[in-house]
Amino acid sequence: MRERLTQIGRRLDVGKVVPEGRTRWASLGLSGAVAIASVALLATASWSDIDTPWTDDPLPADAVMRIGDDVIEVDDLEKRIESLEALYGVVPPTEEEALDEFRRDAAQSLAVSLVIEGEAEERGIVVPRKRAESELAKVVSEQLGGDRQAFAAYLDRAGLTEDVIVDEITRTLLNQRLFEDVVADVDPATEADARAEFEERRDEMRAPERRLLSNIVVETEEAAQDIADEVADGRSFTALARSVSLDPATRESGGDLGLHSLDELDPAYGEAAFAADDGAVFGPVESQFGWNVGLVRKIIPGEPLAFAEVKQTLLESLTTEAQLEVWRSFLREALADADVEYADAYRPDDPESLPSDILRDESEETSP
Repeated sequence: MRERLTQIGRRLDVGKVVPEGRTRWASLGLSGAVAIASVALLATASWSDIDTPWTDDPLPADAVMRIGDDVIEVDDLEKRIESLEALYGVVPPTEEEALDEFRRDAAQSLAVSLVIEGEAEERGIVVPRKRAESELAKVVSEQLGGDRQAFAAYLDRAGLTEDVIVDEITRTLLNQRLFEDVVADVDPATEADARAEFEERRDEMRAPERRLLSNIVVETEEAAQDIADEVADGRSFTALARSVSLDPATRESGGDLGLHSLDELDPAYGEAAFAADDGAVFGPVESQFGWNVGLVRKIIPGEPLAFAEVKQTLLESLTTEAQLEVWRSFLREALADADVEYADAYRPDDPESLPSDILRDESEETSP
């Protein structure tokens, strides 16, 4: 059950902007297009008058930063990071140098988040709480079959409350509204633009190999090995999935995970799935969601794509990239105007730049 429950935050794309025309909820993680405002994940303080005159008062000893009249304390940031770990698996590194960079990046992300909140307020952008609650209800319905008890049990184990989730959804919707407002005047890409991009990247324009997979999730490696042995002895994979899998989203369908390319899967799981032959069972393999035993039901080879097949994707991608350039410029200017004052231990190398989580063009959509 943990496999799908831990995806709720990712399914919500919490704190990320989803431009118009993109997938409503990213599959399981970030995409380059929606990572543009992931900074809102770290929002902990409420906004209060970003234009408050600057103060010469020294920062308190326990402060991370001051922005306007708001002083963000170390405890506030640490508690927020703990929530992110429970909700998204965001785990601070243990190595000292990496941990120092993580904290500075987290502080800078928080600063940008507050700037986003302030800009939205100035533009009169408001998200009613009922709207966020409605979105949560949709996700619980889609991902957990409407099982509110399972959702409540997950929150209890993770040390979260429903209010935390609703607040995250509210930030998502707020960011989306602000993004749409900022990029409203960006012209969409043309067919000529898409054609030029296609010709330049023709060698890359291939459909990746995809595999139709079924999967069974259990709690321990021993249990997974027992399942693999039973299938090897002739037991129906579908029947086993329906009887023992802990994944409520695929259990009733006999473990049907659907059609996936390698980069859409959890790395360890994907490596095992794409090393297996057609019709073969693989595992046990541990992913971030539990112990898995998989079945390759069909292999669809990759092949070159025609322009007509990628035209719409290229149009959307080029339009989104143009929007991102405007959005990033907007954020940089707003951040510079905010004059954030950091404590020494949390000051980023370039306080007026955007955190790396905004600038990276990553794709982390992962299953199972």
